[in-house]
Amino acid sequence: MPAINWEAILRWSKTNCYSTSKGLCAGHVKKAFMAGGFTYVSGNGFLNQPFCKQNGFELIGDFIPEDGQPRAHNGKPMQWPKGYTQQQFDICLIEHGQYGHMVYAMGNDIGSWASDYFQSSIGGPYCYPSGGVKRVQFWRHSSLLNGATPISISEGGSSVDSGSSSWGGSSFSAAGGRNAVTTGKPFEPNPESVEAKRINSMNDNTPKKDTYGVTLGMHLTQQ
Repeated sequence: MPAINWEAILRWSKTNCYSTSKGLCAGHVKKAFMAGGFTYVSGNGFLNQPFCKQNGFELIGDFIPEDGQPRAHNGKPMQWPKGYTQQQFDICLIEHGQYGHMVYAMGNDIGSWASDYFQSSIGGPYCYPSGGVKRVQFWRHSSLLNGATPISISEGGSSVDSGSSSWGGSSFSAAGGRNAVTTGKPFEPNPESVEAKRINSMNDNTPKKDTYGVTLGMHLTQQ
């Protein structure tokens, strides 16, 4: 992969993002990263694990939000993977509805998340006010890990070091100085779900393709 031009990613978003959502989140995020030298990989919304893996990103957070709502609600703080601190160029994938959402951090502060629009009014990556979020993942480029621990996805769900993504974790300082408490639980796929079948396909040597023509298998596993 050629040298990464991180500033070009930011320039593309600053020039092309809208003030409100146009339903083009994944396309805009990937075009921004392509402007910086990354490679396009097909996928809608949440289903962009192949894009992340093939471009050198590591999964560093993976949880199911309490009440299906990672935003602050009913007196509960915003939810994050345990120990997570926002870092510029992190990618967040959110499973919701048919496609879900893809967004990245243009900076280290809570109001800097962008997809096809600037999400500063939301105050974070979570764009669904009515909840219904099934799963949240955070990905960070391998050159920017800064001590973050990559996670493997195994047949039994997420294999998380140091108890990450557990219920009721301790307080920590989130980006922008806000305090947040981990409330998500590790992802454990329903054995009949598309995700579980995708994970189980890792044990099958026969190449398979998903709906977007991406070969299924080890792209969801830490290598």
